[in-house]
Amino acid sequence: MSHSDPFQHSARLADLTASRLIHEIVGPIGVISNGLELMEELGADAGVDALTLVSNSARDATNRLKFYRMAYGRSGIEITSMAQLRAVAVAFMADQPRHDLSWPLPPILPSLSQGMGRVMLILIEVAKECLPRGGLVRVAVEDGVAHVIARGNSQREEPHMSDVLGLALTGKASMEDLTPQTVHGALAWAFIHAIGGQITIQSADGALQFTVTLPTD
Repeated sequence: MSHSDPFQHSARLADLTASRLIHEIVGPIGVISNGLELMEELGADAGVDALTLVSNSARDATNRLKFYRMAYGRSGIEITSMAQLRAVAVAFMADQPRHDLSWPLPPILPSLSQGMGRVMLILIEVAKECLPRGGLVRVAVEDGVAHVIARGNSQREEPHMSDVLGLALTGKASMEDLTPQTVHGALAWAFIHAIGGQITIQSADGALQFTVTLPTD
């Protein structure tokens, strides 16, 4: 990505990221608002369904906010606990009915390098989006190398990723080509590049694999 004008570069990334996050949050917030209006209008006649709708949407919004705070916020840099990252990811994916998350934890949990965890969270989001009809997102960490794998439910539902998103994840997309739908790829690359790591992408056997590596000492 071009860095000829750092200020404009940062401003556009901020603009696209804000647009993306607001879009992701406005859905459940809107449902909460509609549910409360219904309860106010109908009172007790709104019934349990309205209360359940509001409750579920509030949980969804909370889980999304926690996930995005850790994936995109400054607090995510210092999170090195795999258990903590997994808990946030599990809650986020629990509200995605067509997607499953597999992230088995080893008996002895290794600590991740600072900054690596939030890149993994963004890649979980990317993997989910590569499966528009649903599927499995699997996470594994071995010897300090993280793998995030997207696999569809059948051969007809293999994962698909746009060319721009693939280029963004490897630092090759132009700033002009980025949109709110692909900006998280550029952020993942910027975050891992800042700590000397890289993201590689492989497609094989009907699965799409994202690998995050850091330089060894």
